[in-house]
Amino acid sequence: MRARRVSALYVENAKRQTEDPLVNAIYVERSMPFPAQDHGCPGWSSEMARRISEFDWSATGIGAIADWPRSLTATVQLLLASPVLLVLLWGKSGYMIYNDTYAVFAGGRHPYLLGCPVEAGWPEVADDSGAPAGVLAVVVETTGRLLTERWRERAEAELHETNERLQLALNTGAVLGTCVVDMQTGKITGDERFARTFSFSVEEAAQGVDHSAATKMIHPDDRSLLGRLRTDALREGVPFRAEYRIRRPDGEYVWVQANGRCEFDEHGQPTRFLAVLIDIHERKIAEQSLRQLTETLEQRVADAVAARAR
Repeated sequence: MRARRVSALYVENAKRQTEDPLVNAIYVERSMPFPAQDHGCPGWSSEMARRISEFDWSATGIGAIADWPRSLTATVQLLLASPVLLVLLWGKSGYMIYNDTYAVFAGGRHPYLLGCPVEAGWPEVADDSGAPAGVLAVVVETTGRLLTERWRERAEAELHETNERLQLALNTGAVLGTCVVDMQTGKITGDERFARTFSFSVEEAAQGVDHSAATKMIHPDDRSLLGRLRTDALREGVPFRAEYRIRRPDGEYVWVQANGRCEFDEHGQPTRFLAVLIDIHERKIAEQSLRQLTETLEQRVADAVAARAR
């Protein structure tokens, strides 16, 4: 008899809770699209769980919440429990039901979108085919990933182009080598051209040579200027450029131009110093010849003027 009385109470007044605990339990279980107890699931006791429960669904084409089919209530349970952006479009009009994560995504359109036909809520993406009874849309924010992928592709293209230009310069013979200085250890590692320029073995250059060993190969008259320019680059963070002479195995010196920059960590401490060496020997010899010629001409003019004055 009690089971019959409870059933009758529910049928006659499904939208109103009574003081009978058993009737209330049946009412909650039948009327809400998710369990009355959250069972440890945050989504089942969230803001959107409350909004969905309190929304007047009888004013929509879905119908009163107490009359929802089990397929709809189960889908809403899944939707609320998921941390992924989920929105359910139900019925021919695509009435929208969504979770808390989607509410954040919707921005200013929330909570207007709840119970709203998709065509009215998102007119730019609505589909009026109406064939399925409902659609569950999984919305994944990919803007950051797409921007990262585009940046990576652009960086890879620029790196490839830079490598091609560098390889072309290396093949022309103008570049005498590239090197990297570890600012913590003072070790210098370089490629095969760098090894030949400084008279090191390829193995030594690859493993790293002491900075002092490389300095010994530089002309004594150029070391102080080179040190000042290097200090300025480290202190001010500006590109490094210096022209100096390197002693070759035969004892002769060759003019080179070093271009580089220093890399710093997040605390502003120098970590690596990258440089490329360019052969400028012929240019410097030509400049010296021109300077000597100019000085000779000036001396001849001075001698001629002095002779006429006597």
